[in-house]
Amino acid sequence: MNYKKQIAKHISLIDALAAKRFPQSVLAEEAVVFVLEKLDEDHGKRLQGYSGPCLFSSYLGVVVTRLLEDFSRIKFGRLRPPAWLKRLGGMWLVLFKLLCMERKPYPQAVDEMMAYYYLSGKTAEHMGTTILAEIVDCGHRRGQTVAVDGGDHVGGVESDVSAICEKQDRDLLFQALFQDLVTDAGPATLFDLDFKLSGQEKMLLKLCYQDGLAVVKAGEIVGLSAHQAHGRMRRLLGRIKKILQDSGHAATLKSYLTV
Repeated sequence: MNYKKQIAKHISLIDALAAKRFPQSVLAEEAVVFVLEKLDEDHGKRLQGYSGPCLFSSYLGVVVTRLLEDFSRIKFGRLRPPAWLKRLGGMWLVLFKLLCMERKPYPQAVDEMMAYYYLSGKTAEHMGTTILAEIVDCGHRRGQTVAVDGGDHVGGVESDVSAICEKQDRDLLFQALFQDLVTDAGPATLFDLDFKLSGQEKMLLKLCYQDGLAVVKAGEIVGLSAHQAHGRMRRLLGRIKKILQDSGHAATLKSYLTV
């Protein structure tokens, strides 16, 4: 495999992953340079483990995501969330990362939480002030605590990345399926069917299949217990599967829409 040609072919994917991980353009550009340097090490060793069956873009996405995390740790350190914050989970951990790991200004972090999770200003500000009050070294630089020399991120690629990127292939299909459903926007697609989703169901799908949250965490955000969230998702996927079957599209998605 000519890894340099593959990297050049998928440079937009690397740019997009970096921009998503680091919304500040300067930081994202710095992260892309870091990733490209690491991908080029040892004649592309990080990519030589690819052998299918998942898409190469998915495989590359897993490797790049790991490298972006390495970059973040080198840049901002390894501050870990305290136990009380882990118990709260979900949006609290997202805001912790924005404030304490990426050192975003408080107003910017709060605005992002309001825009992305539809929080009220009062709620987002309460979360932010709580984190800053309880974690006294939030946002302090902690030095370069990770030596990114290949280590487990190279040796482990061949053994577990294929399984991860197969899941990403499945998630990409779900994202394509649910894109119009959760946004109420975009042109008609193959899947432009009458699913009759409630607002809560759309949010649950968005959190799980676009934002990557576990069903339980997504359920917490929309006000469901763990039992309720799993039940709702199971019934929701079952309903979607039936509609697809009735419309003649189920064969394509049979292996993905398991309930």
